Amino acid sequence: MTLRLSGDTSGFTEIKAADAAGDNSIKLPAANGSANQLLQNGGTAGELQYTSAGSGLHYDASGRLLLGTPTARTDYYGSLASDLQVQGTTFAAISTHTTTGNGAVILSRETIINGSTVGNLSWQGHDGSTLVEAASITGRIEGAPGGSIMPGKLVFSTNSGGSSVTPRVEITSNGALKLLAGCPGIDFSATQPAASAGTMTSETLDSYEEGTFTPSYLMTGVNGTMSQSFSHTDGRYVKVGKICFIAIDMRLSSFNKGTGTGAVRVQGLPFIPAQTSNYKRATGFLNLYNWNYSATATDNPVFSVYQNSNQTWMDISVQRLGNTGADLLDPGNTSMLFMSGCYETKD
Repeated sequence: MTLRLSGDTSGFTEIKAADAAGDNSIKLPAANGSANQLLQNGGTAGELQYTSAGSGLHYDASGRLLLGTPTARTDYYGSLASDLQVQGTTFAAISTHTTTGNGAVILSRETIINGSTVGNLSWQGHDGSTLVEAASITGRIEGAPGGSIMPGKLVFSTNSGGSSVTPRVEITSNGALKLLAGCPGIDFSATQPAASAGTMTSETLDSYEEGTFTPSYLMTGVNGTMSQSFSHTDGRYVKVGKICFIAIDMRLSSFNKGTGTGAVRVQGLPFIPAQTSNYKRATGFLNLYNWNYSATATDNPVFSVYQNSNQTWMDISVQRLGNTGADLLDPGNTSMLFMSGCYETKD
């Protein structure tokens, strides 16, 4: 038997259910049909079902297609309720995947606090038995939400070859791009290689840092009763990779060597120097005032980064031309030291 329905000039065909309650389903043949036949993939084969229950599929009077809810939610977007809404019990989700393809998930939450996940894009692959996440971009609340206030950040994660992803990079609520633990750094391998005269060991920028430190004096021998006080002391640094640039301003108001032995060295460097054995390296700019040495035309004041047993100090010396060594110095009672330069760090 064939049933043909002809639409009117408006292009619509109307089927009215009986007024009395009962089974008003429209059942199609159980067998697969030809093109343009409506079929349901799950449940009873050949049955197209509409229900007013919360888990049903709804088409409302405003032309919105709703899945999982009979009423369009306007509180998400104010008066701009979306034309397609999918709602679950704890979040709204759109997910698509096949056994050979990828998956995508979009989350949206109503009740949130600082740290809540409010959105997630997930790229997944099927390993033959289950879906495994390969990468994701997650939106999270970063700060205290409130009326018309919703501070947020984006977290980018990748899978390095395991069963789950690891967060690598964040874009914080103030717009800063932040490398996270587990991210090796910024790879410049696409740039030109080192010249033939050099050997390139790395093209990854793994750190940048700037800050302050507090320098002071330390005896090269025994501190004993050595005492010091400063009218001003200031240390600043900028570290790029393994190179640390430092600037120091130290102004003594009093200095008493007491029973201390040897000369003085500056302690408090922000990072341990690179070498693990004794060495001296001079680089940078140095000005000394009221120090206990007699300068000559052949003197060349330098500072030497001298590292031993993972200590963070450096010697102050005067390199004399024609000599293989350098003279360590003692500060005067009101001496001043101004210096800037750089050294290679251990890490």
